Amino acid sequence: MLTSVGISETCKLLGDLSGGLEFAYIAYGTGTKSEASGDTTLESEVDRGLATVELESTLAPRDTVVWYRYFVVEDDVNIAEVGVFNASSGGDMLGRKKLASTVFVGKGSVAYVEFKAMISDGGYSGGS
Repeated sequence: MLTSVGISETCKLLGDLSGGLEFAYIAYGTGTKSEASGDTTLESEVDRGLATVELESTLAPRDTVVWYRYFVVEDDVNIAEVGVFNASSGGDMLGRKKLASTVFVGKGSVAYVEFKAMISDGGYSGGS
């Protein structure tokens, strides 16, 4: 789900208005509460890092932004949520996705974390 603050920051970027910061960081956490447009952080963030960002075609050419990163997990973790941010810590959260079920990743393993947001003529669709 895209957040209210995330949509506002995206509008600044689309309009090339001052104050808009690109959303270049992806994070994962263990929080299990439902998504809400008023969310400003992950419920329980574990790690965050610079994402690889690409475009893909969903309903129209290059209409979906994909953020992803491979994290080396320091301790056993049950990943339950993913978010995209415009800063390496703090900052504004574009969106948050609560996973349908938690994913266990063992200490020292690599976790692939991904978030997608599609822009269509009907508006934004966020978080997968």
